[in-house]
Amino acid sequence: RHQLRSFRNPYLKHCHEITIAGDSLYMTSTGFDSVLEYDLVGSRFVRGYCLRFHPVWRIRRKIPVRPRPSFRTFDPESSDGPSPGDTCHINNVHVESGSVFVTGTGLASMWRIRDGHLDRFARIPYGSHNARPYRGGILLNHTRTDRIAFLDRRARVERTFPLPRYGMEDLRNAGISSDQARAAFGRGLAVVDSNFFVGGSSPATVTLYRFDRQQPITSINITMDVRNAVHGLEPWPSEVGDS
Repeated sequence: RHQLRSFRNPYLKHCHEITIAGDSLYMTSTGFDSVLEYDLVGSRFVRGYCLRFHPVWRIRRKIPVRPRPSFRTFDPESSDGPSPGDTCHINNVHVESGSVFVTGTGLASMWRIRDGHLDRFARIPYGSHNARPYRGGILLNHTRTDRIAFLDRRARVERTFPLPRYGMEDLRNAGISSDQARAAFGRGLAVVDSNFFVGGSSPATVTLYRFDRQQPITSINITMDVRNAVHGLEPWPSEVGDS
């Protein structure tokens, strides 16, 4: 495959998850506590959203309190954007019904941006990945507990779905420090429809689940090296009807 085009922005640093809604591409800029919006038709950055904690909350964020980050919009093509910083580790963005949903491992909340305003849409556990609204609740990778979880908007777990496990003798590089890589690290989540979704995990495994069944339907492993973890997933083609 050949690269068709690329683009840069001074406020785009350590980009994690991205998503497309209509003619706009939204990308997380973890190194600037921001989400950037790019017009795919006009080929230009049109808007930035910055969520940032005061440094004192960065120190105290393990305390069971959920502070509200400061919020501002900015023009990514101007010089008045935010300074570099990673106070909440924004790493996921989801767009639905005109709202932009932002999460990060240090936020403990799903924040919704709508009509230029920020509000807390749901509570989620610290350290979670890939959170998104689903069936009236929140679906996410509950990474610290090695499972996918469906929560209500108060962060109460209603259903869980285990990630695949492998025997230690089958794993490669299983002896490295767990803060570098570990088996059953949940990352990557894609909704197929209202009944089915797909989760990613390490070592490089993609697993299909059905909402009304706890155990996986099927799973595909690409490599047994724990250093290789799935991070992003997306159904293709995207026009998939409900099953």
